[in-house]
Amino acid sequence: MSSRSQARGGLRAAIITGAILVPGLVLLALARNQELIADETATRGIIVLIGLAVAAWGNAIPKAMNGPPLDSVTLAGVRQGVFRTTGWAMTLLGLTVAGLWAFAPYDIAQSGTLVAVGVVIAVVFGTIIWRGVLLHRSSSS
Repeated sequence: MSSRSQARGGLRAAIITGAILVPGLVLLALARNQELIADETATRGIIVLIGLAVAAWGNAIPKAMNGPPLDSVTLAGVRQGVFRTTGWAMTLLGLTVAGLWAFAPYDIAQSGTLVAVGVVIAVVFGTIIWRGVLLHRSSSS
């Protein structure tokens, strides 16, 4: 797959996500402005939509083939492993955020979102470091 077709695929995914996300956000804003829903309900709806978008993008991460071909199968495996872990983490983050803001009390949703983001950051960076250490050990032996 050429880099141009990869770029087109990424652009297409961004347009589709925007085409779904923007009307939902506009409808929530209009409903709030017309006082059909409370401010908190609009805020929750917006964050639920954003969480679902994060989950969709997380689902696409492992399928992405970004960058030039790597020099070895080992490096390609490391990259794919990091992409897979990052994709799972982002998908679960998006679903967690959407679920928290849809069903949990406001304070718990706020705290839970911060905890979930922190866990995902730790998991992704931990995976990168762990894979890097394993790669270094295998290349030096």
